[in-house]
Amino acid sequence: MKIPIQPCSVDETNALLRALWASMRAEFGYFPWQFSPMRRGERNTIYFGWANLGFNQPVRIGVTYKRKGIATGLLFENADEAATRIKQCVETALVSEPAETTFFVTVGMSPKIHMASATGKLIQIQPLDKGIFRLGLRVKGFDTIDATTELERRTRLIADALSFITNVRFRLLRKQEDDARMDETFIEFNSIPSDDWLDGHPISNDQLVIDEQSLTFLDALLADELGEQVAILADAAHHFHSGLNAELQESELETVGANIEQAMVFYLSALEVASVISAPDPTTCESCGQAQYKITSRVANFVRVILGDPASDLVKSLYGLRSNYLHRGLLLSSRAYVGVTIPQLDPLSSNGVQAQLPLEPALNLREFTSFCLRRVAKECLQSEIV
Repeated sequence: MKIPIQPCSVDETNALLRALWASMRAEFGYFPWQFSPMRRGERNTIYFGWANLGFNQPVRIGVTYKRKGIATGLLFENADEAATRIKQCVETALVSEPAETTFFVTVGMSPKIHMASATGKLIQIQPLDKGIFRLGLRVKGFDTIDATTELERRTRLIADALSFITNVRFRLLRKQEDDARMDETFIEFNSIPSDDWLDGHPISNDQLVIDEQSLTFLDALLADELGEQVAILADAAHHFHSGLNAELQESELETVGANIEQAMVFYLSALEVASVISAPDPTTCESCGQAQYKITSRVANFVRVILGDPASDLVKSLYGLRSNYLHRGLLLSSRAYVGVTIPQLDPLSSNGVQAQLPLEPALNLREFTSFCLRRVAKECLQSEIV
């Protein structure tokens, strides 16, 4: 059975699919999937897998398309027993509108800092204790399961964005009831940190402050308002947050700096992704006609424009170390420091000496990277306002 549909974009297609799954959950109740995605390019068809609707055979569900990501038809195979009910579900989905629900999540922070309260259009922050706060998000969904799924995705999106906004690592602790309420708390600040801060964290009155511009950016992320550039920046934020997690990871069994290589990889990857946003089209090789991306030069120039030559030179030098780590497995140190320095030679290191602990300035790289991401976020907001 094929049912034609006419969404105009990828977002419209996915919203319709979310509404359809909610409609089918309401109709059939029991709705588990054997998720087995497959593209049949010669037939312009994508299958999601098989769904159990409570009949003798599972129903294979997919879509047809002409342009990638935009469905032209819904496919239901082995669906004779449920055809009438499925058609009704599609009709319901076509006119469905998502309902908005406010969810609350408890979030932990590292390092442990008092968080100042803040309220945007779609996001609320209320401090609970040092290193813990409640995050309130207004989320739209077609049913409870759909809304909870959106909450899961968006909470992680916000945590990643908060990481470069503050230079703090965040972890989700628990969800709370939908009807939870947050008391309004107003805190007077001596001053709001300038958006040009670089070192440490945006602190006022010993509290971590989320400024108005950052709140506007977080609201826009939740509302999916800022388009492709911000989607790219969100991917860069995920790399940055992963770098923080690696750098700040603590273990009694590991020496200091044991995860610096991983952190360096993630921070440089965050810069790579962010540098794509304003990058010119790649040049073409005159000999082979292939695009020449020159990623290292692109990233170095991206950092140079924002922070100048010293930061750019550092990033460029760390690229070689990252390549050695990824492609040859070369670590930045022997990880053998026990409180006593024992100098030895290492012909593979840049200075010829074996380090017992990583000496590379991961903290500087972290702060340069988050500053660049904040600058890109600011530019994205300004371009939308203009």
